[in-house]
Amino acid sequence: MRQKTIGSRALSNGILGGVQHFIAVVYLLKLFHPDLFAYLDPVSLHRERLNRFQEVDLQGVYIYPEIPV
Repeated sequence: MRQKTIGSRALSNGILGGVQHFIAVVYLLKLFHPDLFAYLDPVSLHRERLNRFQEVDLQGVYIYPEIPV
């Protein structure tokens, strides 16, 4: 899977397009403005979307290094 590099972080291309695009936006909001979006938890949102609509568990790393939530 390819990735986009943002400074010293990398975001998986697997979530940058398609129906998961809004998940990538939440990861980016948290990355660029952690204080402003402290209430957002992109990992939990991503996990819930996968569990609820695709009935699969969240596996892998989608942003590296991981964002503290």
